[in-house]
Amino acid sequence: MPIPGDADSVQSPVLVNRGWVPRSWRDKSFEVSQDGEKSSSTDVVPVQQNERSWWGLFRSKKQKAVEAQAPAITYVEVIGVVRGSEKPSVFVPPNDPNSGQWFYVDVPAIAVACGLPKDTLLIEDINENVNPSNPYPVPKDINALIRSSVMPQDHLNYTLTWYSLSAAVTFMAFKRLKPKNSRR
Repeated sequence: MPIPGDADSVQSPVLVNRGWVPRSWRDKSFEVSQDGEKSSSTDVVPVQQNERSWWGLFRSKKQKAVEAQAPAITYVEVIGVVRGSEKPSVFVPPNDPNSGQWFYVDVPAIAVACGLPKDTLLIEDINENVNPSNPYPVPKDINALIRSSVMPQDHLNYTLTWYSLSAAVTFMAFKRLKPKNSRR
């Protein structure tokens, strides 16, 4: 468990849920990852090659700088809550890591999809310092941590579901209670 003020108490790397973003951000991020572009957070660090083999006897004795794909280590302070995986209900569709669609939080599956170990921590960001010029990502309210999480798209789905159900029940009641016209 991370200890506040002790940077060595946190395993690295960790997953951070910074909040809700519009679908266009997800699509843009997915396009960048498909194009194979590097993210700006990964810098190439030159590494000195110190190992020598018997082949080195026949070559010059200069050390070569080798470009390694090692990301530069940067420390980031995150104020948040350590969270676990969510338990989906029977109505929640399964996650599809290949297309980047996650319907519920499954920390080990998300970690594996990101190329991280299964025991990676998930920290939910509760930072309240939102920049008005850049409102996204929208972090979860501290008071909402005790309530269940509902995404904005879910509100529309619930509204359509309940209005459809009420219309169907109204139609059935109208058909049932309507007097029958009998010709005699």
